[in-house]
Amino acid sequence: GIMFAYSDFTSNSGIYQSTERNGLPGPSGGHELSLESFYIWHWTSWSYLQPGVMWINSPGGGDPAPLDDNFLAYLLVGIEL
Repeated sequence: GIMFAYSDFTSNSGIYQSTERNGLPGPSGGHELSLESFYIWHWTSWSYLQPGVMWINSPGGGDPAPLDDNFLAYLLVGIEL
């Protein structure tokens, strides 16, 4: 599967502010963009593995964005009872 998400944040600091690395309020405005790709492989009739990767551009928004882009890789193991 493939996932795309885009969020555009308001520039009104009374409504939204991003968060700095130290936890303090950051700038308002900006956007966040994410892309994800994954695959589900049925291991048995009752279990599966789901590897995937995700990239997040300017997490949490803010203009300028206080946080760096993130790249995640994961492996989900599922058991259906």
